[in-house]
Amino acid sequence: MVSTAALIYVTIKSFQPFPSFPCNYAPLIDGIWFVIGLIVLGHLWVTKGDAWIAQAGQASVDADVIPEVK
Repeated sequence: MVSTAALIYVTIKSFQPFPSFPCNYAPLIDGIWFVIGLIVLGHLWVTKGDAWIAQAGQASVDADVIPEVK
C-alpha cells in the first residue's frame, strides 16, 4: 500500500511542471504502447494463444542442461 502510494506520488511529481516540447509527447506515446500491449494480451488470452509461454519456460529449463562436447 505504501509502495503504491509512493509510486503514484512520484509519477505525479514527474509531470509537475509538465515537460515541454518534444518531451510532452512521451506520456502519450507510452500510453499508446501500453494500450496496444493490453490489446495483444487480451487477444492472446481470448484465443488461447498463450501456449508459447509454456514453451518459453521449457526452453529456459532445457538451457540449463549443458551437452557434453567431444
